[in-house]
Amino acid sequence: MRVLVFLTLNRSVKFRLLVVAALFGILILSRLGVQFGETTFPALGSLRPITRVETNESKVALTFELSYGEDVPPAILTELKNKKTRVTFFVTGAWAGTNPRTLARMVDDGHDIGSLGYSYVNLTNTAPADVEKNLALSADIFKRHLGKLPDYFRPPNGRYNQTLLRRITEAGYLPVLWSLDSVDTGPGDVAYITKRLLDRVRPGDIILFHADDTATKTLEALPEILEGLKEKGLQPVPLSNLLEGDQD
Repeated sequence: MRVLVFLTLNRSVKFRLLVVAALFGILILSRLGVQFGETTFPALGSLRPITRVETNESKVALTFELSYGEDVPPAILTELKNKKTRVTFFVTGAWAGTNPRTLARMVDDGHDIGSLGYSYVNLTNTAPADVEKNLALSADIFKRHLGKLPDYFRPPNGRYNQTLLRRITEAGYLPVLWSLDSVDTGPGDVAYITKRLLDRVRPGDIILFHADDTATKTLEALPEILEGLKEKGLQPVPLSNLLEGDQD
């Protein structure tokens, strides 16, 4: 279930109906045992992406960004399948268009798919016409290979403004960032990445990883991270599971 909150203030009947619909949706989510934190639904007048979920369940969402590469992505998929773990992959339309078999494998393995737009560029300083082109190109590719738009959109580099978030939601996406960065592209070694993440992770976190061909440390750290999460009693799940209280 997705709740879209339109935050342009006015006193029209349409606005009142939208507020009622949003409140009704939040009530349903609360009955499912999921409550969204302040970063998800901030004060009326602004719109922010989801960064984490306040939940009583011991779940976390692993999310992998992918804009290029043909070697590391399949290797990560193999490791996840061996560990019977489902995650969410945020991919660019350009990558999806040139790697349809790997994209299909992600879906077949039960992973969620999110969009990074057509290419990995900062959309906040991109001309409106180019933003529209970026969204349209990626939408065409995803519809061709997935049969539909992905449910989620992550602005590249986590950069957003109100104009971009409003356009993303109007296009039918739910904007999602992260609450915990694995720093898997930083200077730290595999041991540092693993320990830092396991020391900081908590239920409801949305964790940022990378799955490009340069993400060799991610691939190396993944087995120990998954084992560490298990030891802490935390279950990695796709975003759809974390956000909707799915029990599968």
